[in-house]
Amino acid sequence: MFPRLKSTLKGPRFENVNETIHNATQELKAITIEEIQRSFKKWQDRWEHCIEAKGHYFEGDPFK
Repeated sequence: MFPRLKSTLKGPRFENVNETIHNATQELKAITIEEIQRSFKKWQDRWEHCIEAKGHYFEGDPFK
């Protein structure tokens, strides 16, 4: 979710803090429930992978 927010807000210059907050809020509201659910599922898959690794080092993201 946050990479999407970051990429959509990157570039434009806002006049003040309130305009920044307004634009960020609009972008967050545009994220669908399905996108949020997918994001949390990916997060859950990653933490389960970390638990399965039992603290051992692993490289890369197997969930890409």
